[in-house]
Amino acid sequence: MLSRHERAIAKRAVLFWHRKKWRVHALTVMPDHVRLLPTPLQARKDRWYALAEILHSVKRRSSRSINASRGRRGSLWQGESGFDRIVRDEKEFHEKFDYILNNAVLRGLATDPWEYDGFWCESMESLLELPQIPLDTPDEGHVWPRLQAGDFVTYRRRLPHWQVGGSTYFVTFRLEAPEAG
Repeated sequence: MLSRHERAIAKRAVLFWHRKKWRVHALTVMPDHVRLLPTPLQARKDRWYALAEILHSVKRRSSRSINASRGRRGSLWQGESGFDRIVRDEKEFHEKFDYILNNAVLRGLATDPWEYDGFWCESMESLLELPQIPLDTPDEGHVWPRLQAGDFVTYRRRLPHWQVGGSTYFVTFRLEAPEAG
C-alpha cells in the first residue's frame, strides 16, 4: 500500500510528462493503484508519443523514488497496465472522469472528492506552478489549495477518437501483490 507521501511521488511522476508527452485530463492515486485519463501528444506530424513508453517512464520514475524511501529495490508496479481503453466519445470521457473523481469517496478514503490528496485534474493545472517538493521529502502538512465553485474547466477540444494516435485513454496500473511470508 502507498502512503500519503508515496502517493504524492506517484502523482508527480504522472504529471512530470504533462504537456510534454501527454495531456493528463484527470488522475487519482489510490493506496494500491493509479487511474488516469491521458491523451498522448503529437511528437511530430502523424506520430504521437507512445502510451506504453510514457507509462513505463512514469512507473520507473515513481518506483525508484518510492523504493528509495522504503530502503528497498525491485519492482513496485505490475508489468502491464491492468486496463487501457480508448475513450470513444464525450459521454464516455465524462463517465471515466467522474469515476476517477469519485474513486476515493467510493473506497471510503474521502468524503469530498476534491479534498482527496491523490486527485488531480486539468482545472488544477495552476497548482503545478507551486514550488516543487523534492521527491524524497515527505509532504505531510502541505496544504493544497481547494478549488472554488466554477473552477472546473468544462471545455475540452474534440479528439479524433476513431484513431489510435491522438486518442484519449482510460488507464489503470496497480501495485504488485505483496510477497507472501
